[in-house]
Amino acid sequence: MRTLPFVAAAGAALLAGCASTPEPAPPMGQWGLQSSATAGTALAFTQQGQDVLRIACLRSPAGLYVASDRLPPSAGAARLQIGERVFTLTASATAEPRFSATAPSPPALTAALMSGEPVRLMAGSRSLAPLPAPDGKLAAAFSIACRATADG
Repeated sequence: MRTLPFVAAAGAALLAGCASTPEPAPPMGQWGLQSSATAGTALAFTQQGQDVLRIACLRSPAGLYVASDRLPPSAGAARLQIGERVFTLTASATAEPRFSATAPSPPALTAALMSGEPVRLMAGSRSLAPLPAPDGKLAAAFSIACRATADG
C-alpha cells in the first residue's frame, strides 16, 4: 500500500514533463495586403522579403494577376488552386525575372479565399508547395478591395 503514493507521484511528474509546450517553429512566411493607386490591391505571401505568391486585382484593365518570385518566367497555361477550386491563368514570358500570369476576374475567387483552404500555384511541370490559407480578415479585405476595383 505504501507504493501507491510513490507511483502516483512518479506518474504525475512524468505527465508534467509531457505537458510542456514545444518551442514554436519560426514563421515560414506570412500573408499581407498591399495596395497601389495604379496596379490595384494584392494579397501577397512573403518570405524573407520575397513574393512567394502574389494575387492581385488589377485596375486597368480589370483582371486577376498572379506572380511568384519562386517560379521562373514561362508561357502557357497555369493554375491557381485554392482547396478544390481551380482557376485557369495565362502565363506569358516577360522581361520580369519571375513567373506572372493573368486571367479575367473570377467571381468564385472571393469564396475560395474565404474558405480557409491551402493555396497553390502550378505552371507546367513546376509548382509551389501548398501555402496556408490567408487569414479570414485579410481575405475579406482583399475581396472588398477587388469588388471596389471592379466597380470603379
